[in-house]
Amino acid sequence: MFCEYFEARVCRSCPLIREPYDLQVRNKERSIRRVLASLDRPTSRRTPAHPPAIKSRFEWLPTYRSPETGFRNKAKMVVSGSKKSIVLGLAPNEKHPTGIDLQSCPLYAPAIHAAFTPIRAWLQRLGARPYNIPTAKGEVKYVLVSANPAGDLMVRLVLRSKAALHRVEHTWSELQAELPNLRVFSVNIQPEHTTVIEGREEIILSSERYIPMPGIGTDLWLAPGAFFQTNTAASQALYAQAALGAETPTGNRLGFILRSGWFCLCPEFRRGRASDWCRSRGTRY
Repeated sequence: MFCEYFEARVCRSCPLIREPYDLQVRNKERSIRRVLASLDRPTSRRTPAHPPAIKSRFEWLPTYRSPETGFRNKAKMVVSGSKKSIVLGLAPNEKHPTGIDLQSCPLYAPAIHAAFTPIRAWLQRLGARPYNIPTAKGEVKYVLVSANPAGDLMVRLVLRSKAALHRVEHTWSELQAELPNLRVFSVNIQPEHTTVIEGREEIILSSERYIPMPGIGTDLWLAPGAFFQTNTAASQALYAQAALGAETPTGNRLGFILRSGWFCLCPEFRRGRASDWCRSRGTRY
């Protein structure tokens, strides 16, 4: 896959991008087989007419292959630049003192790509100063954008304080007019000078509080601050495979899925304390 940011050496987040996808998959398959080899205790079967046979306990299903582009359903964009020239992307560094624009990153879903230009224009009209990391001054820290397969959007604006909140409350409807598929809009307050993106206080300004994300048999409802796998298609395939495994009549389970929604749909989970944790992270079912 070609990426202009990787080739320009301004973003190195995808170190395997030049490696053919088929080769990446084969390497992953070999790696996971090595990891699980210690769990696979083959049995030897000998009959008078046949030599010993070694049979694996595992049935290896075909590996799921993700789309290479347009699959990521969430963007975490640092807001930098100036009030009149907003940059959405990576934080400033010595070579790029005003930040690195990543609006054309090929990983993001089309609905997220389409939202960047209106968001940037609205922020410039808002007139709040981007947060400056070295001086710890400024107000706007991040824009977090999530999208579901239908193109519905959730936009969260992370601010250092409530100094610009009044302006946001009175102008965010302009952004909604430009993005008719914007269903959830909120402001997160993160006053600390830290690499932790989100603060504890979330102020939801839209009438809707969730966007639906596809589950297995029912939708999951994603709230601000909740986690959902960033590759929607891959999570669907994962949940579907896990659902088939759950039908297997055995008392043993290897618990490898603990994210938004999956265990919340299990009666045993919903009766336990873990369901309270799930609700606290914004998952509705």
